[in-house]
Amino acid sequence: MEGTEQSGVITIGEMEYAVGMFWQTAEDPKTVKREAKLAAKQEAIPADLFVMREGFVAQWAIGWTSYGHKKDMPAAAACLSEVLTGNWLAVFRVDGGWWFAASRRDAILPDGDILYDNEDEPRTRFETEFVRGGWDRVFTPEEWGMGADSTPLEEVMAGQDEPKLSYLLDFYSRLPKSVKIVAAASVIGVALVGYIGVEVYSSIVAKESAEQERLAAQARAAMQERLAAEAAEKAERDRWLKSDIVDRVWEKTASPGQWASSCAASLDTLTVEVPGWRMRGMACSKSTATVRWDRMESGSISSAYYGLRGIADVAIDDTGDQMAASLRLEGLTERGDQVAWKMPEIKENFLELFQGLNSNITLTAVARPPQLDEEELLARGGPRPRPPQHFAF
Repeated sequence: MEGTEQSGVITIGEMEYAVGMFWQTAEDPKTVKREAKLAAKQEAIPADLFVMREGFVAQWAIGWTSYGHKKDMPAAAACLSEVLTGNWLAVFRVDGGWWFAASRRDAILPDGDILYDNEDEPRTRFETEFVRGGWDRVFTPEEWGMGADSTPLEEVMAGQDEPKLSYLLDFYSRLPKSVKIVAAASVIGVALVGYIGVEVYSSIVAKESAEQERLAAQARAAMQERLAAEAAEKAERDRWLKSDIVDRVWEKTASPGQWASSCAASLDTLTVEVPGWRMRGMACSKSTATVRWDRMESGSISSAYYGLRGIADVAIDDTGDQMAASLRLEGLTERGDQVAWKMPEIKENFLELFQGLNSNITLTAVARPPQLDEEELLARGGPRPRPPQHFAF
């Protein structure tokens, strides 16, 4: 963490917690302190404290006494990770401002432990991370009105106070400069007693430097791997949102020939002579055949029921002068999987068919309804099937 001196402490209940720490995943739990030392040296303000969290994912973070961090002070992000698991995203209103914290795959994000003194900054950061998706739990202040969990931090933390910070450097490294000079002079004086001792010391330093460089390379590789995984996750999410599913409604209906045969059979059953009634018309819908009659002077409701008894139920209108009888089309089965025709092929075949019947027909292309935008798709839980482009006639 770079910058000028600032507060990195929040109070939860009656206990102070360290925030604003720089988190990394440990390559090897046995070399955590070496990794932390190397990272501390690369900061504009050298870090002097560190903390380690063990478990499903081993992580370490460095801290600064100049930010108010102290030895044996609990690390807030690590304590929260002991309570929450998986992927979680949170902004809590605390006494020092707004604390942003985030964890993916049980690992605190490198920049997922930040204390802001301006409300706009954590809200912008929260919205940026939220749209990435995949969060198991989300916390925001109740006044934000986002519908997320607004449980107070004190209740979420539930008194958790482990793990705690410890000194990054040993006792000698933290001594005043004047004392170090005296100690170094004494060490050099003793070292000059024998050339062999100097050679051994140089060898140890060289090995230490090589080890630190190896750990730095591992840390860089781990960071690149994580960034690549997040990029792949985002690409997969974008591909899912942009997927286009065709609602193949025609495969769920009967074939035209089967429907026409069933329609003809049903109409043949319905077209009977009803005493005192004149047949006015007949038609078939998707699943029903219907015949309509008008009453003549000699007709009556009784004769209508008599004429259609045992064939179909009769429906008389409010005037008593019109009736209809319907039968459900039988023997219809879904077509199942079929190869869809191209629009030009459909148009030419239909026009040629009706030309052969010496009949006029007008085809009107019906476009697909537009795809929803990303926000609407997320609200609906993902893409939904859309009907294909087709002709009305």
